[in-house]
Amino acid sequence: MRATKVIWLLLALATPVSGCKKTSTESGVSEADINAAIRGNTALAIDLCRQLCSSEGNLLFSPYSISTNLALLHAGARGKTEEEVAKMLHFSLAQERFHRVSGELHRRLSKIQEVGQIELSLASSLWPQHSVKFRSDYLSLTEKYYGASITAVDYGNARQACDRINRWVEEKTEHKISNLIAPEMFDEQTCLVLVNAIYFKGSWADQFDPRDTKNHLFYVTPQESVQIPMMFRKGEGRYAQVDGLQVLELPYTGNDLSMVIFLPIAKDGLSRIEEILSADTLLSWKRQLREQQVTMYIPRFMISYGCQLKRTFQTLGMIDAFEKSADFSGMTEGNTGFHVNEVIHQAFIEVNEEGTEAAAATGGSVTFSRKDSPPRPIFRADHPFLFLIQNNSDGNILFLGRVVNPGER
Repeated sequence: MRATKVIWLLLALATPVSGCKKTSTESGVSEADINAAIRGNTALAIDLCRQLCSSEGNLLFSPYSISTNLALLHAGARGKTEEEVAKMLHFSLAQERFHRVSGELHRRLSKIQEVGQIELSLASSLWPQHSVKFRSDYLSLTEKYYGASITAVDYGNARQACDRINRWVEEKTEHKISNLIAPEMFDEQTCLVLVNAIYFKGSWADQFDPRDTKNHLFYVTPQESVQIPMMFRKGEGRYAQVDGLQVLELPYTGNDLSMVIFLPIAKDGLSRIEEILSADTLLSWKRQLREQQVTMYIPRFMISYGCQLKRTFQTLGMIDAFEKSADFSGMTEGNTGFHVNEVIHQAFIEVNEEGTEAAAATGGSVTFSRKDSPPRPIFRADHPFLFLIQNNSDGNILFLGRVVNPGER
């Protein structure tokens, strides 16, 4: 039987241009299951971070985007293939229960967008080969729990199929990413493309005054430095110092989402932080955060990052999905030889004072301590650090990144 392949495209776009337990009444999903899913997403984020941090330079990816596409893949996987995908997700619930939980997480994040104080767009799409018949229950599940759009295309006309998918990507990412895929990625065996797009744009709850931004040295290493624009603000923030690092949380308008920065105290301390990073340590660090007056120096930065994740996934134990023996019979009647060909992930982030891409500069207040106040912590991010963007209500990580040199994209 001829093997067919699924090309899986992951797209994550972030533009935060910096800027009592009970059952859900809407979905019937228990908070215990929700918490388990979030722990799984955090564990996946750490797994990926450990792998990707082995390379040098700036880094950015979306654990939520990756876990969403893993969930779409999981829905169609069976047998050993399904077991390995579930292991990657660190989640062992049965199919229907698993997707109800994932759907609830999607609903919660989508609800943030409805408030209107930030832009948060979540979109999934399936692009099946028009001549391949997919199971109606699989397509219905992706629509019900993930709001996935389904558009049949003809990969025999690779350029036309490519153009349609790229246009969808551009639309969902406010034209921040174009020409994501090339016709050369498709051939006569291509039968399905999965795409997930996340777009985020938020203003800081307390903005930085652009007039206070000055050029400062950023130490790429203790011996090598570059001049970069450093934002400055004095004011309240959730701050902690623990395990040889400083932690600072910067909420976005509406306080639904925050950026959390993990800054090693030692200028060359990032590698140690990456070594001890785990879901438990991450949770422990965030639990130490307390509201206090902080003097903040945060670099402006922009990161555009792309990578292929096939080898990373295989290293983490997801092997069968890439073999011709993969079982994706949950997508079609019988096992038709589907397998994943490649995993592509792209991400973009820009952080500045105002928090909106086209906004005019706004004045930010500077609060000074009284003479009898205790010393104000100084958070000076002038050397490599980690950061994440999270949903504050449950700690779900939308983006995770590393800044090694803010002067490089």
